[in-house]
Amino acid sequence: MDKLENITNRPSLPKTFENDILSGLVERGNTHGSFDRNARTIQLMKDIAHEGASWRPLSMTLVEREAVDMILHKIGRIVNGDSHYDDHWADIVGYAELVRKENANVDGS
Repeated sequence: MDKLENITNRPSLPKTFENDILSGLVERGNTHGSFDRNARTIQLMKDIAHEGASWRPLSMTLVEREAVDMILHKIGRIVNGDSHYDDHWADIVGYAELVRKENANVDGS
C-alpha cells in the first residue's frame, strides 16, 4: 500500500466531531481574526522584532525571546480579531510576568 492509499483509506471523523471543529474555528475566527491575516501580521511583527539589536542569544534568554514572540502573537489577535476579548490582554500580562519571574531568578533578586 503506497502513502496515498494509506491517507485516503483512513476512516473519516464522526460528523459531530467534524461539526465541533468547524464551530470552534468559526468562534475562534470571531475572537482571534482570520488565520491567514494573523499569519501575515504576526510574521511581519516577528521579523521586525528579530532584527532588534538585543535579539541575539547572548543578550536575550530563550524565555525572553519566546515571551516576545507570544506577546506579538497575542497583539496580532488583538489587531485582527476582537480587541475587547480579555484573554488576549491577560495572556500578554501573563507572558510578561513569566519573564519577570525568570529574570528575578537569574539575577538573584
